[in-house]
Amino acid sequence: MNTKELNERLEVWAAERSISLQTPSIIDYVANITEENGEWLAGCKANDQTEMIDAVADKFIFTNVELLKFTYNINDQIFFTNDLAYIKAALQTEVLSRNEFNLLIVNNLGILTNLNEQVDGDIFIGVMKAINRKCVTQMIAMGYDHRKVFDEVLKVIESRVGAWSDVHGKWMKDTSPEAQTHWHTPDYSKCKLKGVLL
Repeated sequence: MNTKELNERLEVWAAERSISLQTPSIIDYVANITEENGEWLAGCKANDQTEMIDAVADKFIFTNVELLKFTYNINDQIFFTNDLAYIKAALQTEVLSRNEFNLLIVNNLGILTNLNEQVDGDIFIGVMKAINRKCVTQMIAMGYDHRKVFDEVLKVIESRVGAWSDVHGKWMKDTSPEAQTHWHTPDYSKCKLKGVLL
């Protein structure tokens, strides 16, 4: 498994649901990341690492999907490396406490609320890349291989079937009991790094 293959899977998933063809939206993006911030804080309060890593992973996915709407090549992000040496070095200076990580995300969202995605697209992309970088280093600082976490989250979203709805103007997930029997439940215990980087 490498990051290029994982990114290609996300691109296929987004294209099948016409998500990558949608217009970038700062409001929608901020709303999604804010919701995940709430899950991160709930995980921190309960000291539930599974909920915490799930929240970080979801931020990562939401961010890459939004980048795809700009036809941005998500493989260009330097931290998408199959050699953890780059991130190991970054961890020496970029590790954040739980509260610091949340504050950094909130501050970045604050920057976005003052932008117009049509006029300030480059800034929007820059902020999202910064958020992604922090999500990756945070996952590894917590002891997880970001590639394996990415794979687990992809399995989750790929297992959700559905169809395009002209009424709603978007792809709608099938939430029937039968469909839910096929939904993938992530197992982040399989994503733990072998060895300690810190």
